[in-house]
Amino acid sequence: MIPRQRISTRFFIVLFTITTVIIGFVIFQSIQTQTITIWNPSLNTYAALYNKYSTTLLCPCSQISVPYEAFFNITYTLHKICSSDLLSPAWLEFILAYHQTFT
Repeated sequence: MIPRQRISTRFFIVLFTITTVIIGFVIFQSIQTQTITIWNPSLNTYAALYNKYSTTLLCPCSQISVPYEAFFNITYTLHKICSSDLLSPAWLEFILAYHQTFT
């Protein structure tokens, strides 16, 4: 009976040691998450962070400090009448001067 108890005790000690070592490796090798908050990131900063940490990047901001021109560009074309010389300030002054000479 005693030899059987010795074998059981030695088996328990070996198994306990192996389990403790495995748990220690798992704890020390696990990836630790570090949270860093960047307030009001620029568009370039956000793009760089997104390229590096695309799977874990969170943006809890209510608004990103990105200039409006990064989102849209206004291009306009004036009507032919609106862009003609007949509505230029010089032409209007000429008409008013001409009108005053005949009144």
